[in-house]
Amino acid sequence: MFFGEAVKTWITGTSPVMTSEAMSGKTLFTIGYQQALPGDIIATLTAAGVKTLLDVRDRPISRREWERFWGIVQEKLARPEAELDLLQAAAIAEAAPSCLLCYEADWQVCHRRRIAEILAKRRGFDIRHLDAIA
Repeated sequence: MFFGEAVKTWITGTSPVMTSEAMSGKTLFTIGYQQALPGDIIATLTAAGVKTLLDVRDRPISRREWERFWGIVQEKLARPEAELDLLQAAAIAEAAPSCLLCYEADWQVCHRRRIAEILAKRRGFDIRHLDAIA
């Protein structure tokens, strides 16, 4: 399962700079931490105004067998527990600026892209992919 119990509230200790997109409450951010420094991730999330981090990792590695990978993604997203996780993620993201977190740096080949697309289609989020590599 992608979401599991790893939904986290983002606490920075400082007042984040809010972009007009983040203040609307309708932007859903995504970020991958592969090859990024922790400080760069924190700075990127803070600058975007992210308040809640949604950890959507299935495994903390990148899967490079694309055809097989996308089949696994579709299979897992079709499960009833994934539907519950999607509903929970949507509610959290509607309540505060939120970001889907995964390992893969390239959002185009990460399952967080598919999760973001589903949530955007269902709830009208604008998707904004963040890059934490300086």
